[in-house]
Amino acid sequence: MTQTCIHYAEPGARPGAPPLLLLHGTGGDERDLVPLARRVSPGSEILSLRGQVLERGMPRFFRRLSEGVFDEADLMTRADDLAAFVTEWRRTHPGERFTALGYSNGANIAAALLLLHPGLLSGAVLMRAMAPLATPPAPDLAGTRVLMLSGAQDPIVPLAWRTALERSLRNTGAEIENRVHDAGHGLVDDDLTSAARWLGGSSTARIISMAKRRADVVGIFPNDAAIAPPTILQLFSGKCCCDVILCTHDMAKVFGLAC
Repeated sequence: MTQTCIHYAEPGARPGAPPLLLLHGTGGDERDLVPLARRVSPGSEILSLRGQVLERGMPRFFRRLSEGVFDEADLMTRADDLAAFVTEWRRTHPGERFTALGYSNGANIAAALLLLHPGLLSGAVLMRAMAPLATPPAPDLAGTRVLMLSGAQDPIVPLAWRTALERSLRNTGAEIENRVHDAGHGLVDDDLTSAARWLGGSSTARIISMAKRRADVVGIFPNDAAIAPPTILQLFSGKCCCDVILCTHDMAKVFGLAC
């Protein structure tokens, strides 16, 4: 995969926006989720991959033996290849860790990446996902954020299968948010709204983290919970030479407008 992976990429255009690794569902391709990503997280860096397995001519990220029965040996091999590709991409395109945005088969391989390659991703939005492994490992994923978006009437992902995934992820210490919408396997507006809100929260946390890296601003946010995320995002207006975002006049003085 490191030599032949078909992909689409866009550089980031908004400071603080989480970089996104897009992983399509069965039959999709590297452009399938790009419009969705632009909608839920405008300005994010995008790396979108095409699955290397064909099932009756439809691209997938790993083989399956039947509906809901995965070829786990192939899944683990493909996850290793995908992790190698992402690692090499980050070596040649420096940046922060990706948040995976995956749908169906793409969400399943994203879940496998979390479990098999801890530390590769900063988090994941798993849309219509199920447990990828019958006996999953339990790495330490403390601090890793995961949003599960499920359909209450999903005929492809029964409750027991998505519950198994949530249980395996919670066993790692990851921060899990599971939203079940009135939908089937297809996505609905509520999914996009939830994803946008969750990714927006991630952006705010990243901005605060960037500020706190500078010793002279430690303590500027004594209570992160008291800061309204929309207010922060609306106020930010540029960058100084230290790669610290500037906002209002008072905060600009703290960040060092003249630096």
